[in-house]
Amino acid sequence: MNIRVFKEPWQAAVAIAEVMVRSGKPRIRLSHKALSKFAGRIKLADRIICSIENELREYGYLLIRLQPSNSAGGYVIMSTKTLPATRPVDINLLFSKKERRAIINGTFDFDALHRKLMEDEEDEEDEEDEEDEDDEI
Repeated sequence: MNIRVFKEPWQAAVAIAEVMVRSGKPRIRLSHKALSKFAGRIKLADRIICSIENELREYGYLLIRLQPSNSAGGYVIMSTKTLPATRPVDINLLFSKKERRAIINGTFDFDALHRKLMEDEEDEEDEEDEEDEDDEI
């Protein structure tokens, strides 16, 4: 008989941090089911997940929730030690001088950009759905 014992968020974070140490990888994907087991809970309330996220930061790890629409699902745990090696981007190459000026003075059309980004995300989801349908054939 398996008895599930509720864990405090810090206890779940300690176990997850040890998984990271033992794996030797800078990032891993953890299923929702695995996170639930570490927390000793059948249902993971958002407040528990947030508490585990906060506790993991104390050990130098970030917990990132993957979008539910993502077929992989679950969570990514990544070491904050890898972040300083991330290359910076030059916004001068990504935004025109006119766009940068509009962002600074508040005349930039953030609503239009938001709509565009949301459309792009929906397009990606549609493509993933089509790929999933192809896989089923």
